[in-house]
Amino acid sequence: MLSAKFHPREYCARENSAPKLFAILALLSAIYYSYVPFLYVLNIVGIEKNLLFLVIIFSALVSLSFSIVQGCVRITAQKIALISLYLFFAFYSVLSFIFHKNYLGDQQVVIVLSLLNPLFIILAVFSVAYKKTILRILFILSSIYFFALASLALQGRLFSHEGFFLRVFDVLEKPGYQNITQYLGLFTLLLALYVKNGKFYFNAFKWVVLIFALVFMFAVGGRAAIISTLFVMMLAYWVSDVHWSSKVIVAISSVFVVGFMSFVSYLPIDEEVLGVRRFSVLFDGDDRSHRIFLFKSAVDLFLLNTKNFIVGAGMNYFPVYTGWMGTGGYPHNLVLELLSEYGIIGFCLFSIPLLMVFYFRKKYYGSIVGKNREERMLFFVFIYLLIISMFTGGLRSSWMLMYFGYLLFPSQILQRVFNRPLSKESNNFLGLAKPK
Repeated sequence: MLSAKFHPREYCARENSAPKLFAILALLSAIYYSYVPFLYVLNIVGIEKNLLFLVIIFSALVSLSFSIVQGCVRITAQKIALISLYLFFAFYSVLSFIFHKNYLGDQQVVIVLSLLNPLFIILAVFSVAYKKTILRILFILSSIYFFALASLALQGRLFSHEGFFLRVFDVLEKPGYQNITQYLGLFTLLLALYVKNGKFYFNAFKWVVLIFALVFMFAVGGRAAIISTLFVMMLAYWVSDVHWSSKVIVAISSVFVVGFMSFVSYLPIDEEVLGVRRFSVLFDGDDRSHRIFLFKSAVDLFLLNTKNFIVGAGMNYFPVYTGWMGTGGYPHNLVLELLSEYGIIGFCLFSIPLLMVFYFRKKYYGSIVGKNREERMLFFVFIYLLIISMFTGGLRSSWMLMYFGYLLFPSQILQRVFNRPLSKESNNFLGLAKPK
């Protein structure tokens, strides 16, 4: 029999590693298919990627079950409510798939929306007590991309005509520039906003690495990740505890950066740098990526008739409407895809559970951003991924965004902490507040 002094939370923290193992496995499964180094290693050892994914998911669920039985992970009404609310959209997506033709002969979207997204929502809401561990591992994993690009730069191959930077790891699945810049952006944000400052030499080294990371992103040319990284860094600075004049300087600097990108095509810069080429076409009136066409077509489809406005045109109908058949013919904008294919009803069913997460953050933290380093950093990671999804994202690969969105749910431990006033040190997120 347990003694009267037994404390379940202390036991979980010191003796039972199952909850933390579950949180780690949940993160690995969420980024599994987008994290190219995993594919690189699997290609070397000859393991089938889908099999390993199922093993990770199964191990995570076993760890979660053990943690619940031991009382280390709590099942609360709020968590059940969030999961249940999303299931309304999952059911709605299945109905859309059933009552509309399978236009592309593809089932991935309905599988993601009805099975994978609910699974990753469950993994997220039960991992919220280990946000610090999740961020540390995410930083380590994203740093691999930086070191890979740094290695190519030292070999003189980063800007080569052979395009090695588009295949950092020699695997069958080409990651492309978007995948590389997405993880470079995560590395940049975590290094700038989460890694604590230290002595002068450490800080100097940190900023040198940051500059090189941004240079690598610009070299690779993922525009959405670059813009999202700069925006989130500006947002993080803006909500930090610094004087308003410093915020104005940051805003002006951001305008200058945007202006530089606007005139980059007129500067004597080698256009073998993919970032230069991809930004310059935006201001030359050349829509090679077809984003303007895709966005406009999605809006037109949404407003085409009353039925589309209310319930949408149907899952995977957008490629039929545009004539761009194939799984790559989606709107490249998560919101526009929801509106055009699922209507206002689908958009609301998808969005309400996420809005509930922000409601709980406001209720328990007093701020949707959060008031400690981990909470704020996860908020910025979600905003970063959300912005990218507005330019490249789609529902067929939305589970990573879902995972980080629902990971923002406040944990029971932090609820108690934030009932007390925060210290000045805790509120000074970026370490930029002036000492009194």
